[in-house]
Amino acid sequence: MYLGAPIKPKDSSTNENVQENKPKKINEYKLPKDIGPGLLKFCLTHSDSPNLKETVLPEGRDPKDYDWLRQAFDNLEDDAKKMKKLLEVFDDSKEENQSLSKEEREKKYITSLETLQFYIEDIDNAGDFIKIGGITVLIKLLSDSRENGDKVRADAATCLSTITQSEETIQAYLHSLGVLELAVKQLQKEISPLVREKFLSLISSLLSYEIKNSNFDKSILNTIVELTTTFLSPTVELTVQLDDGSSTQTVSVDNGVSGISKACFLLNKIFIATPDIKEFAIKCGTLDGLIGLIKAFNKIQQQSTSNASSLLDTQIVMVEKAEITLLQLIHKNQTALEQCKQQHLSPEIEKRLTFISKNSNDYVDEIQTLKNIKSLLK
Repeated sequence: MYLGAPIKPKDSSTNENVQENKPKKINEYKLPKDIGPGLLKFCLTHSDSPNLKETVLPEGRDPKDYDWLRQAFDNLEDDAKKMKKLLEVFDDSKEENQSLSKEEREKKYITSLETLQFYIEDIDNAGDFIKIGGITVLIKLLSDSRENGDKVRADAATCLSTITQSEETIQAYLHSLGVLELAVKQLQKEISPLVREKFLSLISSLLSYEIKNSNFDKSILNTIVELTTTFLSPTVELTVQLDDGSSTQTVSVDNGVSGISKACFLLNKIFIATPDIKEFAIKCGTLDGLIGLIKAFNKIQQQSTSNASSLLDTQIVMVEKAEITLLQLIHKNQTALEQCKQQHLSPEIEKRLTFISKNSNDYVDEIQTLKNIKSLLK
């Protein structure tokens, strides 16, 4: 389908008095919102491919074609404008937003956040998003009460995680706004498994391997280690503070495999950056959690073998991350090594080594990690 101006055959009449067809004004053309197909066809029609010689415009081309192209480019909307429109959904001062029901508002919020995430994956768009005030909107959604729904808070945290993208300048900016402290505070009272995992990802994205050089209060790391340790088991009993601030509630919360993997990754990053925190981690149960994961995985592995069922790849990744984090925790730490011996970790390491040695080419890195743990436990 031709989306440009229609091309009419030249009049074969020899009558010189016939009035020539004049190009229409630009605003007389009705352009499609998505100009992609038309623009592509225009470019292909006017290209010198395959020879790519110096461009010479075809003779006899209707000038209206070029009017169409100019108008098409004038109608292009950059990503910054699109993101700004998406942020308008969260503006409560707009009349169209005030009339929305709770369900309608939540649906629009989620759609806008998911679309924003697509744009801000580009680092340039992330910078533009900050310039148009998008961070303030996300922070408000992050700290809002639960009236907007779990998915809204989870998506807001995901957007903030995406924006950082391990960029130190953006990390520093978010630190200056207190986003790390806010995320930790919210995680302390969060009971939704989905939101807990997204908040953990946000905290991880705000902490680089250069933690010591980052400009924030390092005392918060103890709290982060303690909260992250709550992810090191399939189910955890949490005592959370309610919104009224004066009472607490004990709830049982499930942890998914991906959440456990993220927790192991974050703890390993913290141990590498700040080795002094290992003693605190041992006291708050991090070592017990990691050993428990390895034991539980071996048990599942044995059952899956006898039942001829296969483990999920994500579960295998999870236990490997747990082993890497355990190795980092017990390295040059006699207290941790003694506890490992008391909990009979060596036989569990042998079980895992025996199993994966059958396909050693598929587990080269994990085998090396397990051998390193084994050598420390001697």
